[in-house]
Amino acid sequence: AKVGCLSASPRVRALMRRFADHAYSSYVQGTPALSHLSLLVHLNVNHAMVRNAEMLGVIHEYHLWDGISPLNKQGPSLGLTSSRGPIEWPPNLWPTSLQSSIEHHPWVDCFVWPRFRDNLLRAFEHPEICDEDDLCHDLCEFGYNDGQPNFIVWGDSWDPHAWEVSLRFLEKWGWLLQGCPETLQATNYWREKRGEKPLTVDQVRTAMLRSIPPQLKGSEL
Repeated sequence: AKVGCLSASPRVRALMRRFADHAYSSYVQGTPALSHLSLLVHLNVNHAMVRNAEMLGVIHEYHLWDGISPLNKQGPSLGLTSSRGPIEWPPNLWPTSLQSSIEHHPWVDCFVWPRFRDNLLRAFEHPEICDEDDLCHDLCEFGYNDGQPNFIVWGDSWDPHAWEVSLRFLEKWGWLLQGCPETLQATNYWREKRGEKPLTVDQVRTAMLRSIPPQLKGSEL
């Protein structure tokens, strides 16, 4: 959770845990509420980010509004607090050279696509083009969307194949997924699994082109 995100608040996290317990209890009792669904999907994405932060040993900094990722510190320990060393991390979560060299909030480290993390770091260097807080609100904040998900996590938090990307996200932030073809493969796998039509390459490309900030219009995706 980034600067200004309510999801970084211990009080909000406690409230969301109680909500999750209530929703699960309703499900077990055979009275699931459809109104719970969108918030549960959003909560599951937050839990996935937290699990990755724990795995990487950046959980303390993750919950600080002004946290700085230990992954860009120098030295063999990388300033980490995890009992698991980098050699035990899934390869896709290993820090890239940009993560090691650019100071950033650790929420960036928790995304499962290395190229996406690099794209974020490059974009955040230009806040007039990419508002990091706006992106954080869309992805991690509770109560800042109209019930439509941006991401859906179907399995292990660290597994790129378990993360589905919505067309809604592509239409606003798709330019940040340049060079991440695995996101379309995973997304279509889950769409087909529930009987939805897969997104076509043209659909994705059109959405990504629409998402490009005005300052970058004319650049190649």
